[in-house]
Amino acid sequence: MGPYLVGTQCLFDLGLHDGGPVHRWFEAKSAQQGLFADDVVVSAFSVAVVRLHYRRTPPRNAAEATHHGNLDGLIRQFEVANQVVGASPAVVAIWADALASVPIEYLHADGSRQRCGFEEKLVLATAICGNQGFPFVLIDRKQAVHADLGVVVEDPWRAAVK
Repeated sequence: MGPYLVGTQCLFDLGLHDGGPVHRWFEAKSAQQGLFADDVVVSAFSVAVVRLHYRRTPPRNAAEATHHGNLDGLIRQFEVANQVVGASPAVVAIWADALASVPIEYLHADGSRQRCGFEEKLVLATAICGNQGFPFVLIDRKQAVHADLGVVVEDPWRAAVK
């Protein structure tokens, strides 16, 4: 498995298929020489967040139904390719020892704040733990907390601004 872990919000944005920053990042990475399909993975916790979101909030219109279908198909592609990273004992240990009791908030582009739930903290723990002793590069909006935790982030939105 490779070095990139798609963050939960990025997974939602990939499902838009809108040519936006995350879609362009994903397309550019898949076209790079020497980058293999399994170099980009998703967390089982991000998959759980997506599925729970649509269970609690079923699509109300055609655009939401399309987004849900796109996400479902994308997740299936990651699953078939064995690119969904689960909860290893090391991930659970990092979560329990360093993240579970720490309040973590993300700042959104519109200035609003959102407190991270346990699922997102497990995504962060997955990024920290990484694969075979190497941390993942988290594909997400860069947040101050990432530096505090030592999480390396590649931010498709900032790359799009340059």
